[in-house]
Amino acid sequence: MKKLLVIVGPTASGKTALAKKLAACFNGVIISADSRQVYRELDIGTAKEPVDYGIDLVDLNQKFTIVDFRQYFLNVLKKIDRQGKLPILVGGSGLYVKAVLAGFHPPAKNQPLKRDTLIIAPDWPREKLYQKIGRRVKKMLAGGLIEETNRLAKKYGQDNSILNRTIGYKEILNKLKVKSKKLKVNKEELYDEIRFATHSYVRRQMTWLRHQFSDIVWCRDTTQAIAAVKKWYNINNLKFNPSTTLRVILSDNRRIKCKI
Repeated sequence: MKKLLVIVGPTASGKTALAKKLAACFNGVIISADSRQVYRELDIGTAKEPVDYGIDLVDLNQKFTIVDFRQYFLNVLKKIDRQGKLPILVGGSGLYVKAVLAGFHPPAKNQPLKRDTLIIAPDWPREKLYQKIGRRVKKMLAGGLIEETNRLAKKYGQDNSILNRTIGYKEILNKLKVKSKKLKVNKEELYDEIRFATHSYVRRQMTWLRHQFSDIVWCRDTTQAIAAVKKWYNINNLKFNPSTTLRVILSDNRRIKCKI
């Protein structure tokens, strides 16, 4: 049976970085499953990184549903199958992942995906994850999140539903609406608001994931993730460079080399 590797986990847990390392090892192709990264120009606040598929699909004033995403995924999956590569679905939008796996396809009957699927997730202690979130928010603010929000609000309107329902953008928009037409806000104040909103979102993500996917393999580091994929996948049937060497930074900051 054809295979699908799925990487889930909360915001800022390193899903995309892990996906890139596994794709390099196992000849994989990455498909993002993020309900905000599908939007063009929503870059800094979503920590968007280049991947093979699934980002920059529509504009902020266009509708894009989980049904749309599933159909997009199925089309991409056919291309990856023809290439003989391993599809890697990665993202924190649980409903997107659920739609792919369970086959959410209203009004027709659900059609579950017929794939041998492995679901893995980075396993971070809560306190360390919160520290990563703090660093990430600081980087976003320093990298121009306020300016990006202001530009998108001017282009698509301050009442744009996506902007107003996305952490980071909505906190800045709230300041913009109550302060003045010129966006002058306190970055330290914003930092705390965005950080705490992200903490709350992460807790909801973790609760949802544990209830929806009972078979997640939680991995403390990249070495565990590679071992899990090796065990699940018949390595002899994969096309990959046997001399591939990964320089891996573990969650406790130790550096290792991993030869496949």
